[in-house]
Amino acid sequence: MSNTPQENPYYRPVHRERAKLKIPGFGGGSTSGGGKRSREKRSDTDIYVKLLPLIIVAIVGYGIYDTLSAFKGKKRNLIDDPQTIQEMNWKQEKVFKKYADLSPRSQHYYLVIGQEGHTKTIDFGREKTEFWDKVDPFNHLTKAPGSLNVSIDAYDNSRDQVVTMKFE
Repeated sequence: MSNTPQENPYYRPVHRERAKLKIPGFGGGSTSGGGKRSREKRSDTDIYVKLLPLIIVAIVGYGIYDTLSAFKGKKRNLIDDPQTIQEMNWKQEKVFKKYADLSPRSQHYYLVIGQEGHTKTIDFGREKTEFWDKVDPFNHLTKAPGSLNVSIDAYDNSRDQVVTMKFE
C-alpha cells in the first residue's frame, strides 16, 4: 500500500505539517520551496539577509581598529620632557589620576593634573626623587615656572610639604 492520496483513497495523514521556525533577519525561515507567498516573503526579507553579515563584519572591523589604535597611538597631552616640566606653571593644579606603566623595558609614572576640563598627563619616568610616590589623588600642586620646587597641598591638610624634583 502506498501513502499518497492518489494511489490509496483511504490514506489520511496522521499529523498535520508543523510550522517552520521563522527567525527575522535570516530569511524568515521559509526554506521549503514552492508557493507564491513564500517567494514574496523571501524577497521582503532579502535585504536583511544581505545586510546582516555586512553589519557584523563592520562592527568586528571597528573593534579591531579601535584596539590596535589604542596600542599604537601616543597619549594626547602627554608631557615627558624635563625641560617642559620645569617651565610649566602650576597654580593649585588638582591631581585627578595617578598610575604607572611598569613594563620590563621601561618604567613610566603618570600623573593626570589640571583644572576641570583642561587636564595634562605628565610622565615622571625620568624623575629621580620619588616625587610620584609622595603625591596622592585629590592633592593640589603649586609650582612656579623655571623652578623644580613643588608645593603639595594634601586634601586632609596633615601632609602639606614642599618637594624638589630632580631629573636624570
